[in-house]
Amino acid sequence: MLIDMNIEENTSIPTLEDVISFLEEGLVVKRSQYNRHNERSIEGIITDQLREQYGDINVHRQYNVGGFLSLKCDVDLFDSKCCGIELKLARQLTDSSTKERLIGQAVYYSKRCYQNKLIVLVVGTKKEYDTSLKEVQMFLKDLGVCLLYKEVE
Repeated sequence: MLIDMNIEENTSIPTLEDVISFLEEGLVVKRSQYNRHNERSIEGIITDQLREQYGDINVHRQYNVGGFLSLKCDVDLFDSKCCGIELKLARQLTDSSTKERLIGQAVYYSKRCYQNKLIVLVVGTKKEYDTSLKEVQMFLKDLGVCLLYKEVE
């Protein structure tokens, strides 16, 4: 019997729906954390919670998706066997160029590594979830990429 040494013992690979459910219901980002931290720090806060849920060895920060561009997805679960998570802070998605960059990243990561297993996780306040972000969400959905908006608590 072969054992995958990259997966912690007694940990099965969750489905995309399991991860989405955890991000929607189990993940906590406090308003105070959001207000005083940058994207990299929030990535650490989220990664810590994902590691508690899925095990240290199964959660990777800045995961290289391959290719000559050397681009990295913010968080990977189970060495791309489960999904990738690209994190954005809503307060940084204020103009069309940052939204366009996000779409480009999502297309590249999805095609290069994750197929229909990429989650774009946008963290922000209720007020920051605007119509232009909803438009990006619908566009990504048509491409098979899930955009989740996580409101800070």
